[in-house]
Amino acid sequence: ATECGGHDHGHDHGNGEKPGGWAVAGPVLLGDFCHNFVDGIVVGIAAKACNPTALWAIVGATVAHEAPQELADFMLLVSKAGWSWKAAVLANSMTALPAAI
Repeated sequence: ATECGGHDHGHDHGNGEKPGGWAVAGPVLLGDFCHNFVDGIVVGIAAKACNPTALWAIVGATVAHEAPQELADFMLLVSKAGWSWKAAVLANSMTALPAAI
């Protein structure tokens, strides 16, 4: 257990979160939000500039690289941040919305 400001962080805080929950979840969710926003920009540019075959190839590649990344984010939220799977799914879904903007 580590002392931090006179407070032992080797225990549950009573709210079901592991110590450091937001310290892990915050950067994961912010990074995912930004990543998905950029993916949306790339797909949007492809929709305007590419033929339908190239567009679908880009959409397919985007989905193919997003699936494992989203699964990894989910696993981090559950295993390292201590979130419930429902909270992790909800937060992960919310960070996916910028791709549609």
